[in-house]
This record gives sequence, C-alpha cells and structure tokens, in this order.
Amino acid sequence: MAKMKNKIKRPTFDHVEERTRNKGWLLEIVQQVEMQLWGRWSYWFEIWQNGTIGTFPEWKIPQVPFTDEMTMPEIPPEIVGKMNQQPDGEQKLEYLGSSHDTKKRTMDAFTSAIQVHQARLEDLISWLLWGLACPMIEERPKIPEKAAVVMYHDLSLDLMIAHPTDWGAMLAREFAYTKGHAWFPTPPSLVQLMTEIQFNSEEDNRMKSVNDPCLGTGIILLHASNYSLDLYGNDISSLMVKLSLLASYMFIPWLIFPGRSAGIIEFQEAAIPAEKSELSDKTTEKVLVQGSLF
Repeated sequence: MAKMKNKIKRPTFDHVEERTRNKGWLLEIVQQVEMQLWGRWSYWFEIWQNGTIGTFPEWKIPQVPFTDEMTMPEIPPEIVGKMNQQPDGEQKLEYLGSSHDTKKRTMDAFTSAIQVHQARLEDLISWLLWGLACPMIEERPKIPEKAAVVMYHDLSLDLMIAHPTDWGAMLAREFAYTKGHAWFPTPPSLVQLMTEIQFNSEEDNRMKSVNDPCLGTGIILLHASNYSLDLYGNDISSLMVKLSLLASYMFIPWLIFPGRSAGIIEFQEAAIPAEKSELSDKTTEKVLVQGSLF
C-alpha cells in the first residue's frame, strides 16, 4: 500500500509475496489510518474495553460524510481540522489530494489488475480481505503476480478512507456487472434521505437494529452506521458480501468486529446439497461472517 512519502520504485513480485504472506498484514495499517482520520476504530475499541456504549451524546458515533461517488467533494472539513492540528498536517493534506484524484487512482489500479493482468474483481477483493484478517477468507487467495504488484503498489486504501463513498458500487459497476445482470445500486442521495427519515439525529439510535435484506455493496449500512451500532445484511452474491466487508473494515468496525450479534450473513448457492433456505426454494448454504478479527 502506498505510504505518505515520495514515489518509490515499483516492488518486485517476490517482495510483494513476502510482505503479504501473513493473514492480517494490512489490518493495522487500515486501523491506524482510519483512527487518525475519522476515529471509529478507536471509538469501538474503547467501547469494548469499557464494556459499555456510554451515554449519549458524549459517546455519539463519529460521523463520516458518505457522499455520492459522482459528486465527491474535496477533503472533508472534519479531516482538514484534524490535520491542521498536527505538525506535518499540511504535508498529509497534500498527500490525501482530491476525491477526483483518489477515484482516478483507485480505478486505474483495478483496471490494470483486471483488464491488463487478467485478475477477477472478486479475487482481488478476497486478496485485500485476507490482508485484513477477514474470517471469511480461510486461505490466501491466488491472483496473477503482476496484479498483486499493482494492488500492493498502486492501490491506496488510506486515500479511499479519506474520501468516504460507496467504493464497492463503483468497482462493481465498472468491472463486475454488465447488461443482463440483476444488480440495481441505490443512489446515495436516496439512501441519505432514507436514513434521515428513519433516524432522529437528536436521539440515541445506537442500539436500533438495521437490516438490509438485499445488501448489495452495503451502502444502506454505510449511511446507517452514522446512527446505529447494530447492523445486519443479507445477499446471495459472495462478491457483494465481500465488497460490503471491505467497506466495513474501512468505515464500520462494529459490523465486522461485532459487540453482540451484528454481522453480515451470506446466502450463497451451495455446490452440494445443504439445508433448505426459508427464503426460497433453492438449496442454499448459510454462512455467518462475524467474530473476532484476531
């Protein structure tokens, strides 16, 4: 992953292979970046340590301004304020750049890995989730060598965290779904309106349950995470579940490191006969994706 410094020479595959060998190699990096920018991981760690969600509004959930990916603003004021208080704040703000630059850099990295080096989007997301110690990924995913170098060197999750939006929808729209696929992303402006209607920002909504039965890339849970700590979601697509998990590691630690029973449930068609799902006549396998990251 790119660090806050000048450009460095592209690493060799052997270097990338060694640095990414162990499960969870990326987790601490993402946690430190998020805690510095938004503070949700530190907020959730403190709740776990204290054994209580505290009183409202003193323990209000740190707010993240999820925006429409097509109209993403420059660095949010919340980040600018935090950075200006640090000795090297100007340098960090310059590194974080604009949302437009981050979108281009992110899409360029995935375009190179997928269209040039023949990787699959789901395999790339699984590779990132392996680095984040996701319990769902039990074995290290194999991706083309040059694609691994691109992901390690060119993709910057720190910039994606600094410019919060539904990154999963952007990737799925570009690389996973074409004409004939039944995936209909909910517009961010509509999701924001729905959450504002559902929640009173002056009240303590943190233990109100939110379940999205057609999870998609998790945009509803992203917006709801500004209010609730009790989030759930279902989806028949393993890719959608993985994209939602990636977003959760960046922005919603209580979804993938739950305090009670929150988590993402995947209803995935099984290759062999399994239990009958109550949701349909199809034979499905229920996979609960939740639990400790460590």
